[in-house]
Amino acid sequence: DKKGCGGAIWTNLDVTSVIKRNDRIESCPVDEHLVYKMEEKAVLTKRSAEETKPIPAIYDEEASA
Repeated sequence: DKKGCGGAIWTNLDVTSVIKRNDRIESCPVDEHLVYKMEEKAVLTKRSAEETKPIPAIYDEEASA
């Protein structure tokens, strides 16, 4: 008997928005660490597209904020 998430979710990390959702996803526990990492990656990706700084420099700025 399998337990866990019965649904799935897809996101576009460039805009951090849900592009498809299966209603059964509501039963899934949220992995807060994964959410944090996804948001962090989206911020770094967005800033690296807008700025000429290297990603490690942007990461250092975000980490110290």
